[in-house]
Amino acid sequence: MARQRAGASAEPARASEEGTIADHLAGRLAAIRAHMAALAAAVTQLPGEFERAGVTLFAELQDRGLIEVSLLLVGFVALGFGAERLLWLATARFRRRIAELPLVTAVDRLQVAVGRLALAAGHVIVFALGSVGVFLAFDWPPIFRDVILGYLLAFLALRLTLVLGRFLLAPGGLALADVDHIRIVR
Repeated sequence: MARQRAGASAEPARASEEGTIADHLAGRLAAIRAHMAALAAAVTQLPGEFERAGVTLFAELQDRGLIEVSLLLVGFVALGFGAERLLWLATARFRRRIAELPLVTAVDRLQVAVGRLALAAGHVIVFALGSVGVFLAFDWPPIFRDVILGYLLAFLALRLTLVLGRFLLAPGGLALADVDHIRIVR
């Protein structure tokens, strides 16, 4: 009888849990529908919002011309490349050591791959510090900062993609660390 009572009391508890889960899912579905309706209503306001954003951006950039903004962007990207070049010069011995490692065992290949990954990560980090880091060290007007920072981050994402692609696919022979002939992905 005790087992029957325990079994009988467990059934309503399970049913109430299922009801709670169903209620929760129904509530989440209603919230998603409300959010989608709000997004659909906001679509009609987008042209006005874009126009207002453009007016605000051009008003803030009025003090600095397009040429000055472009020169600043090119300057910060050049700083990133300069910092990356310094890393390249500083890691010459490390790159040489990786290139001279034997590739006989799986451990050897793993050591070379980890070394190449460390170099690739170092390039991206140093580029980020040299460009974005230096840019953030200065105080800029908010919209101007957001515009330049957006372009710098986009360029940084491009650099990250190129470095990871070179690491994984090793295109171009001996370009990255004199050991690109080891492909990670074939």
